[in-house]
Amino acid sequence: MMEAYVASRLLTALSEPVQGDLIAREVPEEEIDQWLDGARREVGVELNEEQRAAVRLAVRSRFGMVLGGAGVGKTTVLKAVCAANEAFGRVVHQMALAGRAAVRMREATGRPASTIAAFLKACEAKKVALGPESLIVVDESSMLDLPTLYRLLRHMPEESRLLLVGDEAQLGPIGFGLTLHAFAEAPQVPAIRLRRIYRQAATSGIPVVAAAIREGQWPTLEHQVGLDGVALVSTDSAPTADHVVDVVERLGGFGHDLRILTPLRAGDTGLEALNGLFHRLLSVGRARVPGRDLALGEPVMFGRNDYRRDLRNGSLGVVVRIDDAVEVDFDGERHEFVGSALDDLSLAYAVTVHKAQGSQFRSVVVPVTRSRLLDRSLIYTAVTRATDRVVLIGEADVLAEAVRQPSAAGRRETGLGRPAFWRDHAVA
Repeated sequence: MMEAYVASRLLTALSEPVQGDLIAREVPEEEIDQWLDGARREVGVELNEEQRAAVRLAVRSRFGMVLGGAGVGKTTVLKAVCAANEAFGRVVHQMALAGRAAVRMREATGRPASTIAAFLKACEAKKVALGPESLIVVDESSMLDLPTLYRLLRHMPEESRLLLVGDEAQLGPIGFGLTLHAFAEAPQVPAIRLRRIYRQAATSGIPVVAAAIREGQWPTLEHQVGLDGVALVSTDSAPTADHVVDVVERLGGFGHDLRILTPLRAGDTGLEALNGLFHRLLSVGRARVPGRDLALGEPVMFGRNDYRRDLRNGSLGVVVRIDDAVEVDFDGERHEFVGSALDDLSLAYAVTVHKAQGSQFRSVVVPVTRSRLLDRSLIYTAVTRATDRVVLIGEADVLAEAVRQPSAAGRRETGLGRPAFWRDHAVA
């Protein structure tokens, strides 16, 4: 049973001693504090007490979590965690489930980062050697499903270390099981929660709005469409495709790192209708793929997990060449598709909120229609996908009602979410 193995492994990591402790040096608190006092040289800013506590946890504990919403400085903590552990002789392996999240991780810390799939592939090929001085850091861990964590732990020696970084208020993983969300409720798991908002707080205000939604409160939205921040285009009934087209045009179109995030696949503002509409509007005069609704320059999504290509279900790219093959650029990595392989590609002017997890865009447009799928975590996840501006389209009362609905992740049946399960698998 995967959950039993995961619980047992993590509880073993939190118990003392582990065989590898005879080899690995335990870093004294005073040495960590001394490093933290000079951390500004490494990370460029003064760490607040929450961030200092997160670094201490990452150095001292073989398993732990750093949790927090949008704009609370998780990226700064990542950089500090890497620098501190390296200063004490550790080897840090950074990774995320989504390729875009791994790219952001690499850019933020100035250190290598990969997808979890690529890391596991390297482990299986014996290209990575893990030991007592190894620290694995997983960002965007709300996306981490049970089978992926299970595979990761299977490749980790008991004495190596694991740090999960993420936001338990976001949607749960697409795959089965819960990890980060369940661990956040388990008192056995050491966690540091970051609460002080930094990023964009004085400009776009996205973290402030997101923080209110996170607490189940519908905020007052005053920003105008086109300005940084979160705006609401209020409609008297369900939003229409015309509303979406109008907002996209007012934001300057898709060439400005814009994406439509929709909760639904069907309907006037669902995934299929919006992608078909924008394909008809924007593909005129472009080279096309014969027999396919794909044209040069169009955004696409990859639809399955392909460990050979290091692409996952939900990887986003752009069509950059059409001749004998279709070439797609996925975050700087180019892949060719021919024949039936093209079935794995679909248009991505609009993507579901679930598939947008792990990605960020300058602007997002979110049409919201009343649905049983709407809840707080879906709206929160959509809003936090943007760095600069969010435009919500729909009825204000529908949005307010959705924000009051607790996350669906909390309703998943999972052993890891029950305190008794952890007690049953405690290390003797």
